[in-house]
Amino acid sequence: MKKTDKIKIDMRILIVALEDNRRMGDYCLNLKSGKIGLISSEYRPEQEEIKEEFEDNSENFLDITPIPSSKSYQIMVSFAEQF
Repeated sequence: MKKTDKIKIDMRILIVALEDNRRMGDYCLNLKSGKIGLISSEYRPEQEEIKEEFEDNSENFLDITPIPSSKSYQIMVSFAEQF
């Protein structure tokens, strides 16, 4: 994949991943397909495909680190102060 190639990302899922501070697993973005997956700390059969793909091609994935709730709050305050 070239640096200029564009991928389509479902922003709703990205927002969920950025706001999920429960840490029930790790979210990752597939840099080739744009798909966001959750790799749970518990075994879930529906996650086998993404786990295998991640293990085989980890260079094609980007870890999505949730934003701490205190940081999310500051973002909301900054936004609200604009009005």
